[in-house]
Amino acid sequence: EGQEKKIEICVRGTFNGIVKVLLDNPEGEKAAEVEIKPESIWNWRSARLAHVRGIHGLYFQMEGTGACDMDCFRIVR
Repeated sequence: EGQEKKIEICVRGTFNGIVKVLLDNPEGEKAAEVEIKPESIWNWRSARLAHVRGIHGLYFQMEGTGACDMDCFRIVR
């Protein structure tokens, strides 16, 4: 618990910007910020994860331009 180091998300589309990963609610504490560039194929993007303990809901907030499909995410130790 609390040993997770990064978050990875699999995305594609015309989106150019960042995906904020927030804890517990849409205005929650920021756990990570993943930079996204336009990709026509599925691509994994990652960012360092803040040190967080316990069980939390995750909210993904997009800030940028374009459209994005998000297939899945994973938390990595």
